Order: sequence, then structure tokens, then C-alpha cells
Amino acid sequence: MVMFALAWQKLGVRPLFTIPSVLAVVGGPVIGGILAALIAAVVHDFFFYWFHRIQHRWLWRWHAVHHSIEELNAVNSYHHPSEAMLSLIILQIPMSLLIGTHSPVFPFVNLVLWCHIVWIHSPTRITLGPLRALIVDNRFHRIHHSMEERHFDKNFGAFTTLWDRLFGTCHMPGRDEWPVVGIAEARQPRGFGDWVRMPWRLGEVPAAPAEADAAVLPGTVAEGRAALI
Repeated sequence: MVMFALAWQKLGVRPLFTIPSVLAVVGGPVIGGILAALIAAVVHDFFFYWFHRIQHRWLWRWHAVHHSIEELNAVNSYHHPSEAMLSLIILQIPMSLLIGTHSPVFPFVNLVLWCHIVWIHSPTRITLGPLRALIVDNRFHRIHHSMEERHFDKNFGAFTTLWDRLFGTCHMPGRDEWPVVGIAEARQPRGFGDWVRMPWRLGEVPAAPAEADAAVLPGTVAEGRAALI
């Protein structure tokens, strides 16, 4: 987002909306800047929420690469290489043209939010305490990766739980709720070739031995996870 904001500025292109400065209200550039950046994060998460739902409905073959991970952690939470391009076209560029923010601390807050994305894929069971009602933590996001059918199409938000609550896709995990993750359609990639080819081979890649009998048939790949409208 920062990169695109700088590019549009060089080209003389202004975003349709600019998050108003709250510096005069809160009395300082740092706190005000952080608040402005957090507002931007909540707004961005709204658009990410719907992009994420689109992935589950119409782009599942590519997004399934990410969901095939069987041991979530901050290192292996990879996506298919095409997903970065899809995000660029469908989410990042439109967002940068729609909403802008002028804050000197925005790049730093953007970095913190990126670290947050990494953390919600981590295996630690540490929670955010009372803040987890509003801020996504790794327990909340693990539900999204669950193999249990009751968790399908839940917890699409990456930063705040607000949009999942508002649109009826929120599942707050119980105290000891720590489901097995992955997908029945395929095992996680075992090498670079598997990683690149998986979207075109989904339904052909053997499921985990213990889950082979429960694997879904080709043609039903997205059906268990896509009840959007």
C-alpha cells in the first residue's frame, strides 16, 4: 500500500477518500498517526475479508495451496505464487486508489500489521486476552484452517473480528479448541514442483493416508468451503 501511495503521488493521482488526520484531536503526530493507520487497517480488512471470500468461492484451486498446510507456523504459511498477483489486481491496487492516509508512522504500523499476519499462523496457543474479541489472534485464524466441517467458511478476517461478526461468519474458538488443519483434497506440497502445480492437480494429489477414505471427489473441491451468497 505504501509503495502504491508513493507511486500515485508521483503521478499526481489522488485516492478517492483520505482518512482524516486526527492529530489536532489527540494532540500529537505519533498517537494520531497510529490511530489513522489503525483506521486504515480496519478498512483494509473489510476489503480483504471479501477478497478472501472470493478466493474460497471462485479462486479456491489457488488458495487451496495455502490451506493444504498441515502444520501451521510463521515460516510455512506460504501461498501459491499466483496469489500475490491476484491480490495485487483485486485488492491492493484498487485499495490504494480508493483510500489514502497521510501519516508519518504509517509505514511502521504497516510493518507491525504484516508481523501480525505472520503471527496468526503461528502454533503458539498464547491469546490476546480480552482483545481477542476484536483483534484476530492465531486461535481465531486456526479455525479458518480447520478440517472440521463446522468450521468451514468461518473467520475470514485477518486483522479484526468485526467483519466476521457483522456478516455472520464468526466462530470464536473455545478455551481448548485447537483443530487439525489442512484439506482433505490434497496433502501439502512436498517440493517446489508440487507447490507450483497444485492448483491444476487438486483432486489428483493423494490425500493423507489416514484421511484417504474421507477425501472429496474431483468436482467438489470448493463445495464444502463455499457457501457465500
